[in-house]
Amino acid sequence: MLGSKSMITNLQLGADVSEQWFDVCALRGKKPPVMRFNNNEEGYAAFLAWANAFEARNIHIAMEHTGGCETAFALFCHAKNLKVSLLDGFQVARYRESGGRAKAKTDQQDAKLIAKFLKERRPALWSPHPEEYRILTEFVRHRQDLVDSKKAWICRSRKASPSPLVAAQRDCQIAVYDEQLKALQEAILEHIKIHPKIQADVKRLCTLPGVAEVSAIRILAEMGPVGGYKTPRELALFAGLCPIADQSGKSKGKGVFFPYGNRQLRNALYMPVIVAMREKSALFQFTERIRANGAKSNKTVITAAMRKLIQVIHGMLAHGIDFDHARFLKDMKKPKQA
Repeated sequence: MLGSKSMITNLQLGADVSEQWFDVCALRGKKPPVMRFNNNEEGYAAFLAWANAFEARNIHIAMEHTGGCETAFALFCHAKNLKVSLLDGFQVARYRESGGRAKAKTDQQDAKLIAKFLKERRPALWSPHPEEYRILTEFVRHRQDLVDSKKAWICRSRKASPSPLVAAQRDCQIAVYDEQLKALQEAILEHIKIHPKIQADVKRLCTLPGVAEVSAIRILAEMGPVGGYKTPRELALFAGLCPIADQSGKSKGKGVFFPYGNRQLRNALYMPVIVAMREKSALFQFTERIRANGAKSNKTVITAAMRKLIQVIHGMLAHGIDFDHARFLKDMKKPKQA
């Protein structure tokens, strides 16, 4: 018998998820059990039966972001009313180092480590974006993959080839990507059209200086509904735009770095910031103030502008207002409150 309702109130589970399977550790007893399941529907059902056998009143499972391998499993757990936390790999790696002893790194050991992290650090609960946003995210990321692949083939086509067949097939490959991108763009616009809230938010984001429709869609796809973030700081943290200083004594290290957050969202914000700075819009005036305050590195200035932009986006979408140039400049001149 694994336990009883009178004995177990909370059960912490740590999961190490890979493409084909996932290992789960349950923090029970001196030797916490670890089980392996297939990363598919049958494996999810087997895992749920195993976890329910502990007869715990509350089950909380944590897993790392693994580039999408964990998504289906996390959605399954959330749908079955399990508490779910998605962890940043950087945090888990630092937690492993804090143990002070070199240990073998296996899937089973990682599952145990994540379970211990869950119990000690009590990370925030995760909840998925609504389905319409998840579909939009899938569309947008696939479009970026196609764009990157097309660029690679264009570079190849620029190299002279002694074979007419090779040259023709290179051109044909580029044409295929053009057709796929065209069809995908039509699907994206149709998806936005049938969801008025997304459509209104995209239109609102386009009032920002430097933000065109493609960037607006990409930003919204990565951040999801603004209601998931209580404050602008929460959204900035999600994007990884609260940088960590890398300084000690006289050594200034590498300045700032981004060990956490949504890299795709940062990438989506980068080009609008560059365009806004080039066109000397309101955001450009903000960057000039940052430089006047002593910021010398372009990376520092651009990072500050991206964070400012994501904060403005939160305010616009949360309050349902378009970008106001005069209001932005007025708020920028207000002294910071301690």
